[in-house]
Amino acid sequence: MPQPYISSVHVNQPLTNFSLAVWQSQGYAWNSTRPVRLTHRSDVYRTYDQDFWFGTEAQRRAPGTESVGSGYAVTTATVTTDRWAIHHDIDDWNASTTPATLWDVATSDPISDMEARALVMQENTGRRPNALYLGAQTYSDGLKNHPDLLDRIKYTQRGIVTTDLIAAALDLDRVVVCGATRNTALEGVARSMDFIAGQTNALLAYVSPTQGLMTPTAFQTFVWPEAGAGNEFGVATKKYRLPESVESERVETEIWVQFVLTSTLLGEAFISAVS
Repeated sequence: MPQPYISSVHVNQPLTNFSLAVWQSQGYAWNSTRPVRLTHRSDVYRTYDQDFWFGTEAQRRAPGTESVGSGYAVTTATVTTDRWAIHHDIDDWNASTTPATLWDVATSDPISDMEARALVMQENTGRRPNALYLGAQTYSDGLKNHPDLLDRIKYTQRGIVTTDLIAAALDLDRVVVCGATRNTALEGVARSMDFIAGQTNALLAYVSPTQGLMTPTAFQTFVWPEAGAGNEFGVATKKYRLPESVESERVETEIWVQFVLTSTLLGEAFISAVS
């Protein structure tokens, strides 16, 4: 007697405990600064003129005289969040510098190059950089196997260059390799992958670990959470039914966000640091 096929007694269903997807796992701005929450889509923030805070106007005060007067200037800058959104319909049927000698050349000196720019930043702002953002190729070809760095760490336990050892060599809080990629091709066209941040650049920056008033930072993330789900990042996801003729259910995600370059003095960019 013939036996029934499996398909006759079981209908395949999507597994609820496993699925496979390759998706973006790195977000440099999100991971570098805590978002500043706006109560409106657009607002202003105060900028205090640096010159007034580095002045030396204080003078000796003679008995019976007033102290010397001073002050400071305040300007404002406008920040407006942009609305970014994407949806998927589920079918019912289913400050720049290029190193004089590129860092992938054995005779180059990337540590001295970055230390020189760090001193410029400290002279101009009173703050040294605390973060380094590296293009993937800048890290792999320029620093990871550079003889100067290998010589500096040859007596360490691991004896290999890592981001934390580069951070220690430059007295930084962190080093981030910008490995996030994107597909620049249109849907239905052959995939064309590229690094979002560029693969041969580097950015030395001071990024404040906290947010608040009169806080210097190279860049800042602003979000408008009230327009979305009210969460810290202002991300909202909606699911709703399309007209019956379409026979689909739409899942849509959006966010009101703006990434702002707040101080060019607190960033030192190296363009095309490797060949």
